[in-house]
Formats: sequence, C-alpha cells, structure tokens
Amino acid sequence: MGVTTESLRHYQKYSILEPKKDKDSTYKYYDPISVGRLLAMRKMRTAGYSLADISKNMTDFSLEYYYKTFHKNTQTAKKKLEYQKILIERMESHIEFVEKLFHEDFTFEIEKSPDYYCFDYMIGNKLVLHEEPYLEQFARWSEYMLFVLNYSPCSYDILAEGINEIKIGLIAEERFIDFFNLDTSGLVYKRESKLCVTCPIRHNLHGKLIGKIKLQDIEEYLLENNLTPTGEPFYVGEVSFHQDGEEFFYSKLYIPIE
Repeated sequence: MGVTTESLRHYQKYSILEPKKDKDSTYKYYDPISVGRLLAMRKMRTAGYSLADISKNMTDFSLEYYYKTFHKNTQTAKKKLEYQKILIERMESHIEFVEKLFHEDFTFEIEKSPDYYCFDYMIGNKLVLHEEPYLEQFARWSEYMLFVLNYSPCSYDILAEGINEIKIGLIAEERFIDFFNLDTSGLVYKRESKLCVTCPIRHNLHGKLIGKIKLQDIEEYLLENNLTPTGEPFYVGEVSFHQDGEEFFYSKLYIPIE
C-alpha cells in the first residue's frame, strides 16, 4: 500500500490505527477495518484534513460513514464550482453591458425578458420588510448580489417626468432561485418572461430618462416598427453612480409587446 512503518507508528500515536497481535508470533497485523481506515485516512489527507481531524472522524469509523461524508463533500464542492461558473458568466455579462455604455451603443433590440422572481422591498426610498423572515432573507441576498439587481415598474409618465413615490425591488433570475431557498409568498412574486423591446437607458433616482435616449425616441421606434406595448414597462438597474451630489443609474428598459 506504500505506507512506511514510521507512518504507521505515527498514525497509532493519533489513535487512527491500532494493530492486532498475532497469537502465534510476535508479528502485528491490521484487520480489514483497519485497512479501510488507512485507505480513508489517505484520501482525507489528500483532501486537506489534518491528522487531528482525521483522528476525530475515525473514532466511530465505518465504511458507510466514510461514503456518506465524501459523497456529501463532493456534492458541496460541485455546487460551489457551479456557483463560480455562474458568477463568472454574470460578471462577463456585466462587462458587456458596461462596454456598450462606454461606446454609447444605445440600440433598441427585441428579445424575451428572463423569468424573474421579484422581491419588493422599497416604497418611497424607505425599506419595507413586514415579516422577520425577510430580514434573514435580506441578509442572505448580499451573498449573491451579482445575481440580484434593482428592479422597478415604471410608466411613460415616470420616464418623462419622474415621480417621488417609485416602488423599487430586487429581482433574481429563475435559474438562480435555488441559491436563495426563499418562500415565494407575500412580498415575493414571479414575473413571467415576455417579449420586449429593450434598450440601455440612463435615469435618475425617480425614474426620469436622462441622456441620449428620450421618451420620444422610444415612442417613434414602436410606431415605426408597428409594435404595440402590452404591459407595464419596467427597468433593471445595472450600474449606479453619483454626480454633483445626485445618484444616477444605467438600466436596461423592458417594454412588453405583442
């Protein structure tokens, strides 16, 4: 098995292995359980466990426990890897959005909005959490902020004039919802995917359009392409910044169409 005598004695010191004595000779040997312990121990060492940790885990060693432990740890590692892959994907998407802003590529597109779960938590810029579980959930959201974006329903009046009492929420794409394990009742509701006209916009805290794209541009695009809005527009905030003491946002505007 490639284990030296010195190593075996070291493992005995930590009570990981205990050899049996042969009744008919002075030799010592290791029974099948001890061999199983040794194999498990070597795997645990390669996985980063210390001898002290291994000794603790080997107190009530069984192959069933060994299998369950490593199966659980393997699944946990796979989930972490998947999380990292999604994290990279989200960051790359964010970079692409910022690159469009940098080059002022404010073009209209027609695409389906993702399926979203919405968590309304602000009214009039005041945090509204009605039940204690939401406090716990809100704390967990911070761990996944790259999956959670500012969301707000709006109207053409808001886009033109702005409004003081705007409702803001958080959204999470449906494929990320397993990370949250949230109760989807009360303040949480699902926004189904819809075919939308989309474009990057710049707006202030109250939702008023600022910068290159104006409300007139949006209305002209819809008219020229014979597109009829079928629902309330909404936008998803990607980037926020401060200028002259005021907060501004770059968001992606969604206008549901037929």
